[in-house]
Amino acid sequence: MDKTYLLIFKNDIKPLVNITRWMLIIIKVLLIPVLLIIRIPYFWLIAIILAVVSMLEYHALKLVPSVYFSSGSIIFKGIVNKKYSWSVFANIVLKDGLLTADFKDNRLFQKETDSAVNEQEFNDWCNRHLYGLKG
Repeated sequence: MDKTYLLIFKNDIKPLVNITRWMLIIIKVLLIPVLLIIRIPYFWLIAIILAVVSMLEYHALKLVPSVYFSSGSIIFKGIVNKKYSWSVFANIVLKDGLLTADFKDNRLFQKETDSAVNEQEFNDWCNRHLYGLKG
């Protein structure tokens, strides 16, 4: 049975910024009844837009960004999930809690992780999948 790895990224949002984001969501939600009472032209359209934006922001705040490594693919989980095959990467390294994924098209992804993973074992596992090594 082949291993899989799940790396969870560190929360790099400061608590004050997080509180401010929550307050903005609450303000948007409270504006919807005000728009209904005032009856400005196209109030229903503005109310729908505020509701949708508030739900998207709420979802983004609750989201735990992570990356899932399996033998078939790599999935970056975020607001939008992105699935990649191993063939699009030139190198993947986990060193001192910093995940570095080097794409073949000269893009680079770096993010600190909270996951307790044996770095040497993870790097060897990734190299086997990247370069087709047996073991």
